[in-house]
Amino acid sequence: MEQKFSKYLSGFRKNYNTQISLLKMLETWKNNLNRGNKVGALIMDLSKAFDTLNHDLILAKLEAYGFSKDAILFIKSYLDSRQQRTKINTTFSDWLEILCGVPQGSILGPLLFNIFINDLFLFINESSSLCNYADDNTLYVCNQDINVVKNTLLNDFDILNLWFEKNHMVLNPNKCSFIFLGIKETENISLSYKGYIIKPKNEEKILGITIDNKLNFDHHVSNICKNGNRKLSALSRISYYTTQKQLKLLISAFVKSDLDVL
Repeated sequence: MEQKFSKYLSGFRKNYNTQISLLKMLETWKNNLNRGNKVGALIMDLSKAFDTLNHDLILAKLEAYGFSKDAILFIKSYLDSRQQRTKINTTFSDWLEILCGVPQGSILGPLLFNIFINDLFLFINESSSLCNYADDNTLYVCNQDINVVKNTLLNDFDILNLWFEKNHMVLNPNKCSFIFLGIKETENISLSYKGYIIKPKNEEKILGITIDNKLNFDHHVSNICKNGNRKLSALSRISYYTTQKQLKLLISAFVKSDLDVL
């Protein structure tokens, strides 16, 4: 199945991670900005993507990818007849059958999710690109003409939203956001979609990194330094009660881990 996955599909795959997705996208942005192009990026928000996957569609896509009948029946038995209930203090709700979604925390869940969304990339036009990691998707366009950037973003946003609707996934237009790079004034620029007005932001968090419209990462670095300083101050107060080995382990876990995403 790995050979059939799109090269743009990231998440839950060997040698694919958020750093690779981000580096590819940011290097593309920088190269275009150096050539005088404008960049527009639309960050899309999906509601509970793993919980909305339609079971019949999963099985249909498995068949389309050439899985055997026995394998499909096995997956069907894995997904069917699951139940869940809610506990509040000592009170339980009634059991209800799970009609959609894949079991999270399982080995098969992420694989089935990747199979489900893999054909999404077939609908992306050559004039735009999609930075993907699991259910996080950022659509971006690079062009010298700002109107071309806007129109392409809206056109491909329509195409992607249609794919989401046909695949029973829920997109939240009111939670989507976008940023423009390569232009000084963005106040008069906005995207209109299904009655929602999406206005540009000076910065947006994408895959855990705060990206600003100048690509200088000042805010992101400043936040990491502030968080690291607070953690170091807390560790210094308990350093008298820990061994050097324990302190190094704590620094590696709580401070160095933040620096690794720079």
